[in-house]
Amino acid sequence: MPPVLPASIGDKVFSDVDGDGIQDPGEPGIPGVIVILERVVDGEQIRSDFDGDRCRW
Repeated sequence: MPPVLPASIGDKVFSDVDGDGIQDPGEPGIPGVIVILERVVDGEQIRSDFDGDRCRW
């Protein structure tokens, strides 16, 4: 089995208007979204975050 490498996720929850998976200029953030990260194997909640109007997590 290959080694598990560190990774990170995060940034801004946004409306992907053109559907390309990249936040382009002019694509707005979505306020009020709650992001919950869970482990796939057991569903344990790892972290939950909410940053209101700034749309960041």
